[in-house]
Amino acid sequence: MKKIMFLLIGISLFGCAVAPKYNFYDKVPNKTLALGTKGLVIEATDGSFKWEYGKEYEVPTDYPFFNWYTSSASLALSTNGFDKVNETNAKKVIVNTPYRDEPMYGYLQISKIITECKDKSPETRSYYIQVPENYVNAAEGGKVSVMYESYRCISGYYSNGNKGTTKHGYSSWVLWLSDRPL
Repeated sequence: MKKIMFLLIGISLFGCAVAPKYNFYDKVPNKTLALGTKGLVIEATDGSFKWEYGKEYEVPTDYPFFNWYTSSASLALSTNGFDKVNETNAKKVIVNTPYRDEPMYGYLQISKIITECKDKSPETRSYYIQVPENYVNAAEGGKVSVMYESYRCISGYYSNGNKGTTKHGYSSWVLWLSDRPL
């Protein structure tokens, strides 16, 4: 009887154990942005910005940054990720490229950078947006082409101070592009 009682007490105490809390690092935006394709112009449909190749811009503080911790590059770039893109986490844009006479349409999503990874690689120092010709060609006929820049980072730690051992892929920016309005 005592063995059964000790067993029940042990099971109940084990059930009260608390798993360590998983915390996330803060995220901050990069301060600057540049376009890396000669002749490229990206303009917000609401008129809040117009970015042109050859200039460096400060990222607007009111930009609707994509700041979900589930925003790994693979999720953000999937078909499932596209249906979650809207004007609360991206900007609707018109994109003029040197490869077409007509403008293209898209959503530009800019993500904040995990502070633990900030300034440790080029893509965590500034946003550098490029639009290659093959991606423009792939976005014709109503198709959607996606461009992005990603970085890898340890994204959190346990409350006991132990860092996670898995690095995750995150996108610093994502541009969905089509020859038809999205």
